Amino acid sequence: MGGIGDATNIIRNTKVAVFTPVSYDHMGILGDTLTEIAEKKAGIIKEGAVVVSAVQKPEVMGVLHNVCQGKGCGLRVAQQPQKVKYGIFGQRFSFHKNIYKICLAGMWQPENACVALETIEALREQGFSVKEDAVRRGLEETVWDGRFTVLRKKPLLIMDGAHNEDAANRLRESLEEYFPGQRFLFIMGVLRDKEYDKMLEIMAPLAQYIITITPPENPRGLSAYDLADKAKAYHPCVTAADSLEEAVEMAGLLAGEQYVTIAFGSLSYLGRLRKILTRKQ
Repeated sequence: MGGIGDATNIIRNTKVAVFTPVSYDHMGILGDTLTEIAEKKAGIIKEGAVVVSAVQKPEVMGVLHNVCQGKGCGLRVAQQPQKVKYGIFGQRFSFHKNIYKICLAGMWQPENACVALETIEALREQGFSVKEDAVRRGLEETVWDGRFTVLRKKPLLIMDGAHNEDAANRLRESLEEYFPGQRFLFIMGVLRDKEYDKMLEIMAPLAQYIITITPPENPRGLSAYDLADKAKAYHPCVTAADSLEEAVEMAGLLAGEQYVTIAFGSLSYLGRLRKILTRKQ
């Protein structure tokens, strides 16, 4: 989860502590407000470290400022990417007037890449040698399975581990950017302790069909039938599948070539989804 309870805190001589955007997640452990969550997340900051952060909501930035002052740490906020060219098979952007490429899709990934680039600058200023060609190769070759990953091109099927309100907003933003005017078929499976009502409110308007599944072999998984009952409050065309395999079959029949299929809701079932599709190819 990151933060004060994270195993990486065994390392006490942290050079750079890095924060991607802090949002609502794991509230039962981290807290019910962004301020509480940020206070827990700030537990990775060690005395004298440099702190690099993405652009944060004001209450989160306030917490980071206070902790940095208390521990004698410098705080640097990564510049937002400029001149971004988005695409599902590669993206490019400008950072400090240099052009970089990444193969990761998702509109949030250029922002994440800028946080990484700011971190490298912070390390360089501490005497670490990081060559520019290594930085560029690292950005261009990095893959992250389950983050807006294209599993099949024809018909197009994408999986994404969006499992909270903020991630659902970013997923919707990306779908609307990459596929303007397109309708989608969703395969959705969630854990019981997630804010799936908010996710449905955000995502359902884009869907032509929603197929719900129970995340397999996960005791925290919400039943496909319970999720379907919730989803019907947001969309008229909802079907619960008895298995992930059945959901894939149903999606193939319903989507055809006219809809893009998006599987999301929980990271826990995406590895199984990849295996199912690999067997079919």
